[in-house]
Amino acid sequence: MRNMIKTELGKATRNFWFLVALLVGCALALTSAINNVNVFEETLIGAAYLGEHKWWDMSSSSVFKYWIVTDFIQPATFLFFLLLPLLAVLPYAWSYGVEKKSGYALNVLARTSRKSYLFAKFLAVFISGGLVITIPIVLNFVFLACIMPARLPDIYGIIFFGINERSLFSSFFYTNPLVYCLLFIGLNFFFAGLWAMFTSALSFYLKNRVVVTIAPFLFLLFVKFLHDNVLLGILRTEITPFAFLRGTGTNYSADIAIVSLILLFLLGFTLVLAWQNRKKDIL
Repeated sequence: MRNMIKTELGKATRNFWFLVALLVGCALALTSAINNVNVFEETLIGAAYLGEHKWWDMSSSSVFKYWIVTDFIQPATFLFFLLLPLLAVLPYAWSYGVEKKSGYALNVLARTSRKSYLFAKFLAVFISGGLVITIPIVLNFVFLACIMPARLPDIYGIIFFGINERSLFSSFFYTNPLVYCLLFIGLNFFFAGLWAMFTSALSFYLKNRVVVTIAPFLFLLFVKFLHDNVLLGILRTEITPFAFLRGTGTNYSADIAIVSLILLFLLGFTLVLAWQNRKKDIL
């Protein structure tokens, strides 16, 4: 089992598509950060001028405002979260279907149990999906933290942050923002990993690699369109990862209960399909 996990993790994190997804994510994260540094510098100039005339909330000139999760200004930020579900599945979610089709899976099962193979496979899919998303998010924060101060956000500056009492994890944002950051990094990691596993589980029934990778993403876009154009004003909470993985910049706040149910559904769906196919002929 240990060798199988080590092998699968190596395959998941040392392949071309993992590198592509990681580079795209890091490029968007750095673009967002660099552009926000320019905004930050312009804000300091304005603050220096306005400070002579009226009160100015300096806590808004903080890394916690410009971090990619709490940023609502940069197009690169919007694009990162729009592509997030697709980037999460690129590294390795397609691998089971490819190995089954090529016959590689049969060779592996001749030397190990199906249970060990599937466990190692889905664990590698989960970790690679989570890493390819959280590495750019952490990179964005570290880059900004090297330039901007980590001032504690002031609740009186809520108009600058856009994070209110209904926002996800908002109580931590104004009291312990580092915990807030860790919570969102964890949320992004778990969703990306579970989404990659969910997509990979579709390989039990879908044989086309492109369909397995793209179809779930297109479904999410449809749900977003439905929520934003049909259910807007009726369902007053965010239900797509394009929105609930961000701290702000959305139509509505995310509900932790809804988010938890979505994560549990992804996990449960994957486990059910894996259980149903645990003894099914791999051909």
